[in-house]
Amino acid sequence: MRGPQVFCLPAELNPALDPKAVASLTIDPASVTAIRSDARVKSRNGQVCTVRAWGPGVSLDKPPDMVLTMADFPEESGVETFFNLASSKAAVGDELLSEGE
Repeated sequence: MRGPQVFCLPAELNPALDPKAVASLTIDPASVTAIRSDARVKSRNGQVCTVRAWGPGVSLDKPPDMVLTMADFPEESGVETFFNLASSKAAVGDELLSEGE
């Protein structure tokens, strides 16, 4: 199967993260690191990357205050897949929903 690689936020790889805060996180898409292998997801040949994020209530005018570890989907302990973006300029249209545009 080919297509975009989707990553999620696994609770297991981010134990300090408050589960109640997940919906309020804003990620900095420019901070995504290169995808790499990781022993914590090796049993399923998984991959991880990290991304910087702003926690709840943190001003986007300040530097991100968190570093999150993301794992490729599906990850059993994944708690979130979609996030707020610091800027809509980083968003792209869904090529699967476009009509040949």
